[in-house]
Amino acid sequence: MNAEEAAKFEELLNPRGIAIIGATENPMSGGYSFIRAYLTSTYPQDKIYPINPKRNEVFGLKAYPNLQSIPYPVDYAIIGIPKEIILETLESCVEKGVKLVHIFTAGFSELVGYKEEGKKLEQAMSQITKGKLRILGPNCMGIYIPKNGLVLAAELPVGLENSGKIAFVSQSGAFTHIFTIMSHYNGLKFSKMFSYGNGIDINCPEILEYLNEHDSDTEIIFQYLEGFRDKKTAKRYYKVLKNLKKPLILLKGGLTEAGSRVTMSHTSSLAGTIEIYNSLIKQMGIIEVHSLQEALDALKLFYFCKPYPKGNRVGLIGGGGGNSVMIADIFARAGLKVPNLDRETESQIQSWIGEQFINGTISCNPIDLNAAGFDNRILKKVIKAFDDSPQIDVLVIFENIDFLIGFAKKMKLEGLSKGFYRFFVRLKKKLKKNIIIISVPVIKEADVLAEAFEVEKLLFGAEIPVMNSNEGTANALAKLIQYTEFIKKNNL
Repeated sequence: MNAEEAAKFEELLNPRGIAIIGATENPMSGGYSFIRAYLTSTYPQDKIYPINPKRNEVFGLKAYPNLQSIPYPVDYAIIGIPKEIILETLESCVEKGVKLVHIFTAGFSELVGYKEEGKKLEQAMSQITKGKLRILGPNCMGIYIPKNGLVLAAELPVGLENSGKIAFVSQSGAFTHIFTIMSHYNGLKFSKMFSYGNGIDINCPEILEYLNEHDSDTEIIFQYLEGFRDKKTAKRYYKVLKNLKKPLILLKGGLTEAGSRVTMSHTSSLAGTIEIYNSLIKQMGIIEVHSLQEALDALKLFYFCKPYPKGNRVGLIGGGGGNSVMIADIFARAGLKVPNLDRETESQIQSWIGEQFINGTISCNPIDLNAAGFDNRILKKVIKAFDDSPQIDVLVIFENIDFLIGFAKKMKLEGLSKGFYRFFVRLKKKLKKNIIIISVPVIKEADVLAEAFEVEKLLFGAEIPVMNSNEGTANALAKLIQYTEFIKKNNL
């Protein structure tokens, strides 16, 4: 993709007007969710045009019987109508001068028992639009760009303040929707998101190439991939991977016989062989994950841990005696090192703890401060000692946020927990190394969960990742460090 092609692609993402074909107030209709989404967006309401020949207005917006009756430019059309009238609708889009069409409608080549008919319909769609407009889909959720106010669901945050550095490219519409919401509650923000479904025109190689080579808003790419429509698409994809400049976190579907079979009926894609996939992972520094939760864990560390850790030596702080033994095993099994501290540092820590707290503490790595961990003066000294240690590359701190909040409520110590975590926000500014907080959920009470979420937002705002699993953190950290080693080895 050269600069001119990238500029044309970029133009698709900045529409002057949006038509929602099939917009309705009926929640069971395909166009309902999109008109609702744009009513909550920052995109100018006077440039949103519902198309519904049976209505004069939809949710207070003037409705038009067809595209040609709109006296304003329409660059982007979202189609949520039955596939039986899709061809005439595309002809109307071409006549209007629409530049990009997102086809939400499903039931094409991905449909079991309808594959051949579906392929013929997709071919007819391509013939009508080739060289005249671009198609995203069919069978997809479309585009989400917070900065531009482009949305695919009403729950998604928009505006410049909700724009981040992660791009998500997904073959699955449901994954796109669900993962965006998951990410929002975990402090992650997106630059752009593309759901492309069957990909009869715009497909993952083109999107990936644009994000990797030309999009300054994107620093990290996450992709959910099932497969490719044909060998030509696969070859272009592999070519893009050879020139990756940004970390690519990849969740690949269809790696088992069962998954491969379902892939054909989901997005009509060829899943590809496991051997080729595994070879790519090793050669190109791709970060492989196997679930949305694993992707979320990896993205949090890639997003918040800047600059990336220089090595794999981990300092583990807090956790309790039994937990210290367990987490040492977990991090070691993930390929990370949990080195001993030098004797001078251990002696210093023991002196800071003092006789008042010495019983029940462990002053090596992992360190268990026990009750001393609630004394900010002691905790600050210990964290600084780990930060200054040449034997440690990254700090992991164990704090059960909801447990502390629940404890504070029962002890009538309101406000204690938030004040305690503001301590980490202030301290982070003085540290040279990354800190990661692990807070394994314990309590399910609604008021505690609500306050814990506010504390997590506070920490995310200070670029401190809050993780919810010991194993997930260890594995994600190992992936981050493996990637940095790959970058160093290949002088990237």
